[in-house]
Amino acid sequence: MRYRLLIFTAMFTLAASADMCQPGTLQDYIDLPTAECTAGSVTFSNFAVVQGQAGATQIDPALVSVMPTAGSGLLFTLNQTATAGQLFESFFQFGAAGSIQSTLLSLLGSSATGDGVAAAGVDLCADGFFVGPVPIGCDGTPETLIALVIEGDGILTSPGFTGGSFFDIFVDLTVDGGLDGQAIFGAAQLDFNAVPEPATYALMAPALAFLIWNSRRRA
Repeated sequence: MRYRLLIFTAMFTLAASADMCQPGTLQDYIDLPTAECTAGSVTFSNFAVVQGQAGATQIDPALVSVMPTAGSGLLFTLNQTATAGQLFESFFQFGAAGSIQSTLLSLLGSSATGDGVAAAGVDLCADGFFVGPVPIGCDGTPETLIALVIEGDGILTSPGFTGGSFFDIFVDLTVDGGLDGQAIFGAAQLDFNAVPEPATYALMAPALAFLIWNSRRRA
């Protein structure tokens, strides 16, 4: 009976300490109590809003929806429309850690007419950091992903092939109505192709076996 209690206690402790990413807003992710959460095989951390381009209206992070994907990624939803003369932007930074092999940026539910543009840009620094609050001076391996929509055309997906164990990331989501157009930005999804880490319970098996053996020996 005692060894069963030890197993239950160990599993309960693991479940309680697991901090999985939950649906929320960008502001919620900025305010994460532990500054990090895990989606799939990737841990995301240290979300922060960054000053955007001059002339753009910065979108309140409380209005940007963030949802973990079924794999190891995050979906950022704006549902923002810009008409002629309007320019809206959400520009933020965070880190991603795991056995990451590649990335994929996708633009979803977006459209544009006239000279309007809906665009998502992601700058990544693999196994290094950018210098300061701008995506320049990466001391690792840099890569840029861009997905956009213009009237009658667009690039809806942008793959990245650089792998690493850690990425410093800047995400720039922009919806520009142009001079006489309109653009609608639905959502951008950033996915990570990551090698699953060994199951936590499997890693704990030797320790649990020792606890059971020791418990029986003392009984």
